[in-house]
Amino acid sequence: MVARQVPGHVALLRPLALVALAVTLALVGCAPAATTSGGASVAAPAPTATAAPRVLYQADFASRASEWTLPSHWNIVNGTLQNDGEGSSVIILQIPYQVTAQNYTLSMQIRTIAAKGAGVSDMYGVRAEAPSGGYLFTGEASDVQPSLHSYALVYPATPNPDGVKIGAYDFTPGRSTRPYAWQVDGKFISFIAGGSRIGGQVESAVPLAPARLVFLDQSVQMVIESVTITTP
Repeated sequence: MVARQVPGHVALLRPLALVALAVTLALVGCAPAATTSGGASVAAPAPTATAAPRVLYQADFASRASEWTLPSHWNIVNGTLQNDGEGSSVIILQIPYQVTAQNYTLSMQIRTIAAKGAGVSDMYGVRAEAPSGGYLFTGEASDVQPSLHSYALVYPATPNPDGVKIGAYDFTPGRSTRPYAWQVDGKFISFIAGGSRIGGQVESAVPLAPARLVFLDQSVQMVIESVTITTP
């Protein structure tokens, strides 16, 4: 084997680099520990972990199906909640949990399959209602077309006259499972459809809790795979 000749300047730099490395390690080893004003050593503060949201309600369509009162066109099949899309008017499905937290998020995994109605009236989404029955806010996909293109809307029933009154966005979910979320932060509401926030936050003039949540569907065939309510 032929030995490769190392240029002279590289051979000179190598020992200098080793000396520099040794000095650096020595300095690191001698670095003083963090101390208090009294001179006692203390540990460096650990990063603060972000608290996970607390689950208020999580649907279990397999073992707790009896919690749900199913109106016409809704059925529980293979551990999922399914609508056949044959309803010609709005079908109201109540979520079996009343929210009292001031800040909360309703999250759902939904797979839309077909719009079977006239198009203009086809819709699906969530409405929050006060215990007295008055409406609080709505976040929905409206005017669902055969292509499943829709106009996603979010609006409070009683908007703050000085705030944003409605959010709107073109939305086509496709026929795969997509995430949806309705987020309440005090008097502010956000609707996230398919991972996209619809027009930012809108503001209500009245408190949005306590609330009962209902799912609305008119002529849209779909599968709801999960329903979860959390609070920060």
